[in-house]
Amino acid sequence: MANLYEALILAVPEITQDETKQIENELDRLVNQTKGKVVSFEKWGKYKLFYTIRKNDYGVYFLVRFEAPEHSLLKDVQELFSVKLHNVVMRHILTRVEPGAIEYQRPKSLEEAPTSRDMNSFLKENKMEGLLSSVGSGKPRNDDEAARAKKMGVKDINKVYKIDELAAGDVMFAATGVTDGDFLRGVRFFGGGAETHSVVMRSKTRTIRYITATHHFKHKPSY
Repeated sequence: MANLYEALILAVPEITQDETKQIENELDRLVNQTKGKVVSFEKWGKYKLFYTIRKNDYGVYFLVRFEAPEHSLLKDVQELFSVKLHNVVMRHILTRVEPGAIEYQRPKSLEEAPTSRDMNSFLKENKMEGLLSSVGSGKPRNDDEAARAKKMGVKDINKVYKIDELAAGDVMFAATGVTDGDFLRGVRFFGGGAETHSVVMRSKTRTIRYITATHHFKHKPSY
């Protein structure tokens, strides 16, 4: 039996009709691969954000509902929004919709009513505030992740950790860009290899190192 899911998407304010169609087509393609179907694809419009995201004070919201028999599809949808459509999708949240779910009474967009109530209040009232936080906020997204967290010693999965609790002592941090962002460049492919841009930080010495690496695939070991 197919499950019903919904995706609330926050896109860049200057998203074009072609980019909107790309989101719809790519999602439709993934869902059809699992013999599911897209039930609805709604553009809610442009709203002012509670805080700046990627230097944008505004964003365009979409609500998509789709049926799919395989829970594994959600991983592919997450990757679609986070990697392939990263340039246009700023935030997204995926949830399973229970039978008899409500139809949202969304606030009017800026195109419809410039003085309408803000979207952030609407998200909180409908328990969608996860979209307001950064992707990877640390809160378990499902029962499996909650069980993993408890197994790893996390006693309170609802606790909001302060920065000194998340990273204490002599901390090392490393990251490599996948797609272009404000902080790191994305992967650049060339014939037979790729170039990556990374950063390594150490709290004890306050050292910050940026690394540009060239990778030749034919010399890489096979794992």
